[in-house]
Amino acid sequence: MLPGAGSIAINMGNPSDITDAQNSTISGGRRDVGAAEVINTVGIVVKTGNINLSIYPNPVKSKLTIENKEININTISILNITGGIVKTTKENTNVIDVSNLTKGIYFLQIHTDNGLVSKKFVKE
Repeated sequence: MLPGAGSIAINMGNPSDITDAQNSTISGGRRDVGAAEVINTVGIVVKTGNINLSIYPNPVKSKLTIENKEININTISILNITGGIVKTTKENTNVIDVSNLTKGIYFLQIHTDNGLVSKKFVKE
């Protein structure tokens, strides 16, 4: 679908307000678009409680260490720059092997009993 040829945007403040690419309101919020595009957002951090974690070394070549103070880690996910999950572990570990990742920028999502922490790191 070409931009301006039936593309739509939804105002998340009021989902019934739908506009096309020319910002014309679509009557009643109904239109058969035939396709949809989903865009993932990377870098959103949700914190509940006081979570103090650090990671090192950064940049990293093979082993990434998570330093925490008595926080129970439930799940660790590594996301690439486009938001795709490239590795997940459910082990309560403080060391992650990243040697098989290609060079680039990644995000470490650490799910704890106190919430979610996201840390950016560079793989050399």
